[in-house]
Amino acid sequence: KIWACGMFEHLCLMFVCLWSGIWRGGFAWDKSFLQFNWHPVLMVTSLVMLYGNAMVLYRVPLKWSRWWCKLTHAGLLFVAVLLSVLGVHAAFHTANNIPHLYLLHSWTGTSTVALFTLQVQYTLTSLMMTDLSQYLHCFTLGKVEHNKNKYFHFSKTFYLIAIFFKTCISYLYSNNSLKNFFTNSTGVLLVI
Repeated sequence: KIWACGMFEHLCLMFVCLWSGIWRGGFAWDKSFLQFNWHPVLMVTSLVMLYGNAMVLYRVPLKWSRWWCKLTHAGLLFVAVLLSVLGVHAAFHTANNIPHLYLLHSWTGTSTVALFTLQVQYTLTSLMMTDLSQYLHCFTLGKVEHNKNKYFHFSKTFYLIAIFFKTCISYLYSNNSLKNFFTNSTGVLLVI
């Protein structure tokens, strides 16, 4: 089952890269509209692939020591935060004529990245504080365990909102059925 999840997440990332690269015109980091194409790639990489792998890390029977699992978990979360913040930056610092925060996706996505960043900061801070009592440490980990699935499902829901919006807009302005099929297939891969 683990290899199938990895296959689907890599397939999903490949679909997003192809969609952004072929049908959205490619990539750039020069504040042009092409900079926005980094947004879906970075968000899928950070909040689906890396965050999902960080959550599953303790569920997979590895022959690693507990210390290496914690270090890898923290590293994946840290890189996921960096890439998600960079993805939001790519969306907000482009030269397009669309006002920022005009969709529900913008508000909820920004909120999810902010809450995810706070959760990772809270987790790393609490794990580094060795003076916490056992009760407080268990309480902290319980809160993190409860919220991590929530943020992961929030991020997948907001990807689907964005895909729905882009598909609706492309139906209005384009008759490229292959592009629309590809976009909808990416949404299905995200759900899987």
